[in-house]
Amino acid sequence: MKLVAPQDYDAVLAHLIEDIRSKDNRLTAGDIGYRYVLKALEDAGRSDVIYDMNSRIDVPGYGYQLAKGATALTESWQALPSVSNNHFMLGHLMEWFYTGLCGIGQAPGSVGFKDIEIKPQPVGDLKEARATYHSVNGLVSVQWRRTKLLLN
Repeated sequence: MKLVAPQDYDAVLAHLIEDIRSKDNRLTAGDIGYRYVLKALEDAGRSDVIYDMNSRIDVPGYGYQLAKGATALTESWQALPSVSNNHFMLGHLMEWFYTGLCGIGQAPGSVGFKDIEIKPQPVGDLKEARATYHSVNGLVSVQWRRTKLLLN
């Protein structure tokens, strides 16, 4: 949101990452604030931190929801069976799938995705990703796959 003075940006980002890492990459933000944590990390090119936070299956979060059998977003980080388990609340990670992981973005000054930039951020042990976005100016499609380079 550009709330940090440019000269303080690196220190604030480092503190955010240090705080996340000090909590063993557990999610500690609620529904409203979490989107901005993801956005700040993505904008800084730190999708590795986002991945580490969201791939955990042992503490409440997105990975935990999957481990509990969720097939849609749940209303709570804990994937409680007593609340909605087909709910768009906590859907912020989906934005990162498109804009961070697959890298679909609008070029500066562009309107309606007339000009696009593709800057994927492969992370963790993910081997491939793909996404499509139907903009008013046409279909944007990205697919990437990691391959191993064998060196002798």
